[in-house]
Amino acid sequence: MPIALKLLGFKNDPSTPKTSGADVEYEVLVNPESIKHSKGMLFNSDDRANGSIDVKQWKGFSEEILDITLSLDGTQYATEKEETVETQVKEIMKVIYDYDGGVHKPHYVVLNWGSYAFLGHVKNLETDYKFFDSKGAPLFATIHIEFTIHVDNETAAKKQNRNSPDMSHLQVMKDGDKIPLICNDIYDDPTYYVHIAELNGLTNFRDVSIGKKLLFPPLLND
Repeated sequence: MPIALKLLGFKNDPSTPKTSGADVEYEVLVNPESIKHSKGMLFNSDDRANGSIDVKQWKGFSEEILDITLSLDGTQYATEKEETVETQVKEIMKVIYDYDGGVHKPHYVVLNWGSYAFLGHVKNLETDYKFFDSKGAPLFATIHIEFTIHVDNETAAKKQNRNSPDMSHLQVMKDGDKIPLICNDIYDDPTYYVHIAELNGLTNFRDVSIGKKLLFPPLLND
């Protein structure tokens, strides 16, 4: 059975080791055809007096952007859950966009699909409804979502420091890797495996396929 893309919503920053599991989640009924993940770098220009040479000095990393289009099908043929398009849109917005009065902002969002994981916030989204039944209810829709990556202040400062170690939040699982051991190496505490499993949507932390990428938050000082 194909692995379904999951959208996981968190009230609190999931990049901190002590954050609990997702507060709300949604598993899409139709997987996207593609994901576009854009990265870039920033440079300062140093124009020489004669204007013939433009020297570029590295400044830092630019904003990472993820673009994804979700296809929603409300026909009985497509969904065993018999969820209408309007219901699917409502449930997705509850995870990624709606204001949460408990924390006074929308959720942090983790997009998890197989070996891929991305932590961020919605920057822009557009819903396009297509085809309608005799009562005016939409039968199909697409939601184009643009996420901007979330990086906590401490990690951002370290990423801008070229002398700092690799601050990637993704780790490729190799043969023999165990999540508790990795947690012990990173956090000096193997019990963080519970948080890592929840964050990455794992039902069994012992059964992780080789090559799967897991999201590990950076080690933060209390």
